[in-house]
Amino acid sequence: MSFLRPPRSVQAFVHLVALILLLTSTDGFRRAHSQTLALPGSGQEESGEDLSYVSLASIAAQPLSHLGTRFETVIQVHSRPEAWNPLLTRFGAGDYLGLRSWADEQLLWDQEQYDDPAGLVFVRRGTPAAETLAGAERYARFRVQARVAQVFAGRAWIEVHSAQRLPDAMTDGAVLHATRALQLLASGEWALALEDIARAMDSWPPPVAREELSRLRLLAREQMVRTAARK
Repeated sequence: MSFLRPPRSVQAFVHLVALILLLTSTDGFRRAHSQTLALPGSGQEESGEDLSYVSLASIAAQPLSHLGTRFETVIQVHSRPEAWNPLLTRFGAGDYLGLRSWADEQLLWDQEQYDDPAGLVFVRRGTPAAETLAGAERYARFRVQARVAQVFAGRAWIEVHSAQRLPDAMTDGAVLHATRALQLLASGEWALALEDIARAMDSWPPPVAREELSRLRLLAREQMVRTAARK
């Protein structure tokens, strides 16, 4: 008994569909498209929701693992880019305000960290969050609720939904004194280092920076005691 065979064009189409289904179910296909992943846009989110804290630096290090995640973080403003390539992201400069930001955990007297802000965040113009962030000067700190809306070429594109100004922040003076303190510690000038650390702390830097300055102050005091004991 002979069986009727479907035309070659039908066979080819069936094979193509099967191949597509196979590819879309594999990790390889997902990795091939991981360079430009995005989620549908959402409107302004309500603030005050209980979200987990995630460091901006952690998101920058593993952006794909945070894609679509809504989180709370603290940003330190580095600068405001006036324009960016609109072809790379749905965050067009006409509709969104962008802020290049340091993570709250970055120590800004470290030149390498100072020159490497952890992320670029966006907020829709005309929203309460945009009004809060507009005109923010360098070092201004904000607690924000946000989500990773898109990942392109290994970079997280983060949309901010709410923002609250925080009181403690770095200043140019604090950065200068902390930088000089490190240089004095390296040269064994413990008393002078303590003076610069005190001046840096007088500006009420953020908690992470203040904790590190406290550690350096303790180190300088211990070294002063050891030096005096050897005399």
